[in-house]
Amino acid sequence: MRCLTALATTAALLAPAAAASAEPGVSVELPERTVFLSADELAADADVPATEYTLRAEGGQATRETHAGISLGRLVALAGGNPDVVAGVTVSAGDRESYLPGADLADPPPFPEGPALVWVEGDVTGYLRPVRDDADVNSGDRLTSEPGASLTVAVQTGALLEVTAGSDRERVAPRKPVGFWASALGGEGGEQLTYRWRFGDGTTATGQEVRHAYRRPGRYRASVSVIGDGRSGGTSEAVTITVGKPPAEAAGDGRGGGGGGKDEGTASGAFDGGSGSTGAKAGPGSTRPKARPRAAPEPTAPGRRVSGRLLDEAATAAPPALGAATGTAGAVKAAGGEAPGALPLAGIAAIGLLAAGALLELRPRRRTHPA
Repeated sequence: MRCLTALATTAALLAPAAAASAEPGVSVELPERTVFLSADELAADADVPATEYTLRAEGGQATRETHAGISLGRLVALAGGNPDVVAGVTVSAGDRESYLPGADLADPPPFPEGPALVWVEGDVTGYLRPVRDDADVNSGDRLTSEPGASLTVAVQTGALLEVTAGSDRERVAPRKPVGFWASALGGEGGEQLTYRWRFGDGTTATGQEVRHAYRRPGRYRASVSVIGDGRSGGTSEAVTITVGKPPAEAAGDGRGGGGGGKDEGTASGAFDGGSGSTGAKAGPGSTRPKARPRAAPEPTAPGRRVSGRLLDEAATAAPPALGAATGTAGAVKAAGGEAPGALPLAGIAAIGLLAAGALLELRPRRRTHPA
């Protein structure tokens, strides 16, 4: 009988907790305890008004969403944690999860649109990590619970790890793999570390050394977060990878290929138009001056023989000289250039001979009568 009473008492004590874990809200896992925050508690301490956020998928497709709720840093504090000493936070919904470094809980937030936040709409609990810049992909960091269920937030409050990351190249053609590596210092002896990579295109991987191929051209920021089983954690600085042809603004900067990877300046044709060169490209202000257009010679009729061969040659040479001069001046003027300062000497001489010939023709001729 006593055993049945004890079982009934235990069931009564566990029933509220089971019911609470099945309702909308957040279960916060701290090192020393787990705290459940209901939808009412989250709403009462909300610090994010209705804010429009960008949700960007791989390939650059972006939509806008408006949410109001509680920032992740405020949520950790509400559960009894100290966001200033958090190494990292892992938010999970079912088999999906999103990791946020402790530095991203800062106030003001490092995100241009607002802080990472949690909200409850109806019987669904949601979480969103905002984009960091115009190229950042965050569609994998938007989580929603099953209807009537809660999210889980695991807080790492152990040692802050110093994480360093790098890659074997900084520029690569689409679908060509890039090798990434990472190291972590500051963990406790014997602690097992997990390396979680985010490549900036919506994909992730785990491992201290990984390889990843980007499918589309663009500039991506890859980073790795390291979590220890002793609740330590840390995140590396971003490693920037340029995929495909460099942005247009890089032309004319005098640096050419840029980057510092081992494969810099390879002749894949994706970076410099297929030449394989890393020389500087011509930019604004360094273009060559335009050549003055030349008018094609026009056919001319034979001249009249007034004073032997000389006038005949001048008459046939004059029209091309005049045509070339006027045509060139008109074309250059239309192109915004300057016309030639003077006609060629041959043209001037031809004009003079034409005028002399015309005067000779106009002179009255003496008529002679036969004796």
